[in-house]
Amino acid sequence: MMRIGFVGLGIMGKPMASCLVSSGKYRVIGYDISIENMEAAAELGVDKHAGSLRELAEITDLIILMLPNGDIVKNVVLGDDQEGLINGLKKGSTILDMSSVSPFQTQELSKILAADGIMLVDAPVSGNVTRACTGQLAVMAGGDAEAIEYVRGPLSAMSRQITHVGPVGSGHAIKSLNNLLSASGLIAAGEVLLIGKKFGLDSQVMLDVLNASTGRNNSTENKIGQFVLSRKFDSGFALNLMAKDLAIALDVANRCGAPSRHSVLTREMVDAANSEEGAGSDHTALIRWLERLSGLELD
Repeated sequence: MMRIGFVGLGIMGKPMASCLVSSGKYRVIGYDISIENMEAAAELGVDKHAGSLRELAEITDLIILMLPNGDIVKNVVLGDDQEGLINGLKKGSTILDMSSVSPFQTQELSKILAADGIMLVDAPVSGNVTRACTGQLAVMAGGDAEAIEYVRGPLSAMSRQITHVGPVGSGHAIKSLNNLLSASGLIAAGEVLLIGKKFGLDSQVMLDVLNASTGRNNSTENKIGQFVLSRKFDSGFALNLMAKDLAIALDVANRCGAPSRHSVLTREMVDAANSEEGAGSDHTALIRWLERLSGLELD
């Protein structure tokens, strides 16, 4: 039975680790700086017997990361005072980074690890907490083909689709671009509904028409009715994380010299909403910010 070290047992990491346990194929040993997260994961069958990151690396066959940003990923892997994962990993080991971080940071980290004979696969996911709980995430994987085949089994336990998108860093690049497009679609849908509301149209009727027409997108189908019209604003993906992903996407555009006028405006709007909505806001609160600008509320 493959022993998997899972670092980062938050809102997405915990159900993903649980899917690995439920498959019956893996022993999962968790690690998180939050004792609360560790205890919650333990209730789902995740082993918590690793005293440090170094020890976790020493006693497992594969490391999976699900962390908030690239700086944390780098610190967890390289660490200080001999406590990073790298100090316990054996030559030939593999790290599977399922976080959402800069592809350029990933490429830099991959070079450092390769010098010690350690493979890095970047495999961020698309999908909400519900899909994480049911193992229905979509994975976009970047890295060496052989390394991706090595992690395909664990990935299959957590996802419904795995796409090898290119060399290391490619997964993190397409993830940021996907979230850029998703944010753009959410803003566009929100503005359209608010314009219609100003005209006198019913919000739910408009949504029904859009979802039966060419204007439909993921936000009209899976977000606005469920999390905006319901006034729940609790889809499970934070607005500040969307803002982070858009910063990554625009960095990719800038470094590649790609035109991105629409994308720049999208990022500016998301940043403004994130600033005004406050810490902990769900990304669907972006529509709530648009509502305040228009002086209307969708219902």
